[in-house]
Amino acid sequence: MQWINEVREAIDEVIPPPCDDLITIQESDGKSSIRSKRNWSSPGVDKITNYWMKKITALHEGLAVALKKIINNEHSLPQLNGYAKESAQ
Repeated sequence: MQWINEVREAIDEVIPPPCDDLITIQESDGKSSIRSKRNWSSPGVDKITNYWMKKITALHEGLAVALKKIINNEHSLPQLNGYAKESAQ
């Protein structure tokens, strides 16, 4: 079907192909990202507020390594299905 090929070509012109280069994340990238967060905003599924993420600097290097592995598909994301908050009705 020719129209499918035309649509694929149109999409390929707009959306670049995925990059095969590995993404590197340094500990300093994580620190600057955490530093810009508000201290007492609502915590995520880990239940840790940004204030404590900023203070527990021993974890920053490990977080950067874990994030890099997840982004580069060296490790899969943990399943968090049971931890999601239910919305109020």
